Amino acid sequence: MNRRLPPAVRWLLHRAVGAVLVLWGAASLAFLVLHLVPGDPVTTLLGASATDSAALREEILREYRLDDPLAVQYVAFLGRLATGDLGSSYQQQQPVSLIIGEQLGDTAQLSLSALVLLVAGALVTAAATAGRRRRVRGGCRGPSWSPSPPPRSGSGSCC
Repeated sequence: MNRRLPPAVRWLLHRAVGAVLVLWGAASLAFLVLHLVPGDPVTTLLGASATDSAALREEILREYRLDDPLAVQYVAFLGRLATGDLGSSYQQQQPVSLIIGEQLGDTAQLSLSALVLLVAGALVTAAATAGRRRRVRGGCRGPSWSPSPPPRSGSGSCC
């Protein structure tokens, strides 16, 4: 019994797989950048403003398994992300999930403000060009005015 999935379910599955691939790509890129940046990954994680002690450096080596081979580090990194463990910020001395949570309200407010401005601009443009010649309407549809749809590839969506 080979039944096809309804279109809505297929669309949802397609989007979910795309989202997982984008998240995996972004996480992999972050992991690679940490290891490709010149210098020691521990120094990169600590940053310039954090206190640098031998005990803290050992803790970071142990937590991120930086003594293990790169493949083992990568699998452990993805495993922590999959379980929701984002680690701790050594610069702010707080869990990363708490830092992100504190910023969600401001991010939502900024996103909503941008959406309101975008819709208001679209309504003004639509009202100003209603009933006008096609050339006038076309002049208001440039790429700098209207948001373009998200790219279909995973690499463009995460940037």
